[in-house]
This record gives sequence, C-alpha cells and structure tokens, in this order.
Amino acid sequence: MHNQNRRRGFTLIEMLVVIAIIAILAAILFPVFAKAREKARQSSCSSNLKQIGLAMIQYRQDYDETTPWYVNGASWNTWAAGTAYWGRFYEPYAKSQQIFRCPSAASTDSAGSTGGADNGVNANYGLNGYYENKTDAVVTAPSDKIVVHDSWETRLDDNGDMLCPQTGQTLNLTQWRAYPARVWEYWRHNETCNLLFYDGHVKAQVMVDALPRSAYTIP
Repeated sequence: MHNQNRRRGFTLIEMLVVIAIIAILAAILFPVFAKAREKARQSSCSSNLKQIGLAMIQYRQDYDETTPWYVNGASWNTWAAGTAYWGRFYEPYAKSQQIFRCPSAASTDSAGSTGGADNGVNANYGLNGYYENKTDAVVTAPSDKIVVHDSWETRLDDNGDMLCPQTGQTLNLTQWRAYPARVWEYWRHNETCNLLFYDGHVKAQVMVDALPRSAYTIP
C-alpha cells in the first residue's frame, strides 16, 4: 500500500536554489548592516568630539582664554614636544583617554609613543596646528574654525595633511594620496569625517577634494 504521508526530501537543484537565494539576500543585507553599524560608530565618535570640545573650552577658560603650546606625537606618557599627544592637555577635564579613541579608527601615526599601552590607540584624532598658542580674541569666526577631526596624523601641519589643499595645490591630503589606508582614516565613517569646531559644535563632512583654507587658518 502506497504511503501518502512519506516525506519527500529536497532535490539537489532545490537545495542549490535555496543556497543561491540565501547568498543573494546576504549580499544585499550585509552592506546595509555594515553601514548601520558604522553609523552607530560615527555617532559615538561625534559624542567623543563633543566631550573633547567641552574640555578644550574649559581649558581655555582656566588659562586666560589661551590655547596650549606645540606638541606633536601620540604618547600619553611624556610631555616632550615631539612625542606628547595633544590630548594630554585636556585629560584632566575629560577624565578619560578613551574619548580620544575613535571606534572606527584602524590605525594612527603612533610616532612618539612609548610602546605598550601607549601605542597611539587613544590618539585617533588630529589637531589643527593653527590652533596652538592662540587666544580667543583672535578667533573672529569660532563656529567656522576646525580644530580637531578624524585623521591618520595626530597633528595637522598644513603640509598636505588637512582637508584643505596645501598652498599651491588644488586637492587635499596630497601627502597621503599614495597611501589609501591613511586617506581612509580621514573619511572612516562611510566616507564621512567628523569635524570639531572652535565653539565646540561637531559636524559631519561628506568626502570632498577640498575644504576652504579659511576653515583652518587662525591668525
């Protein structure tokens, strides 16, 4: 007697069709999930920069409305000008080194770090070199002046390492255009860079070839 309740298994073709459908769905959904995850990281980075901006304002209030002096490195364990990270000035106000770590950063220029835990892992934001040794009085448009942003370098020297072109150039980041991984660090949030301005607000900047030099230059 024929058993009508006997279960019929999948044929090879049916299994291949199912696998193909799953692969297509995965190819569609994975980039969406990746972008959503990166959007969350961008929000966390923006929060970091807002806290850094508040610490910078508090520092200026405590030091006669004056910004700190020159340092250029990634080390949290030294005050030497060539090795210290600029975040050291603001650690007493920020109460944490963690806010100087962008969750999306893959690498940073760790020159000057002293090894071990002090290897640049909490030094993922670049400081506008024009910000140093200035007073609030000389900044005529604080809401237009960039002071910190996502970058590979820890200090931006205006030698092809800013989002504005170096003098005589038409494109930004000319120092790093031969190093795609370093350029990516400036646009690590889905080709977007988080910018902190002198007045403390944060803005997301979609990838461009050139921002105006006036966004960086402070007399």
